[in-house]
Amino acid sequence: MTINGLQYSRIFMSQIIGSQTTDYLHEFCQRLQGLNLTQVEHSLMIPIILCLPDEAIVDAEHVHIIKYCYMYALYIQLCATKTEEEAKIMFENILQVENSRHSFAFDIFSLF
Repeated sequence: MTINGLQYSRIFMSQIIGSQTTDYLHEFCQRLQGLNLTQVEHSLMIPIILCLPDEAIVDAEHVHIIKYCYMYALYIQLCATKTEEEAKIMFENILQVENSRHSFAFDIFSLF
């Protein structure tokens, strides 16, 4: 829902942000949903997803450190709720989803 109460549907999204971005966002959300993360694991994913490399950031090293701290916390959480092998597999799957987001972001940014 938007602030004015309009349903923010896929068609509406395509008109506002373009069909390529809309398609990617839906693909990304489907991949993320397919991981079947717990609420805690999902919460730890948010800062990882938001930490895009950006040349305009003055102190990019701190953003990089923060991202990897959250990645470590996510891995520890996975190890606490799954066997070590399951945690490793899940973490690899999460990294694949996260890396696909980076490649898309670079494609979008190259258009500007």
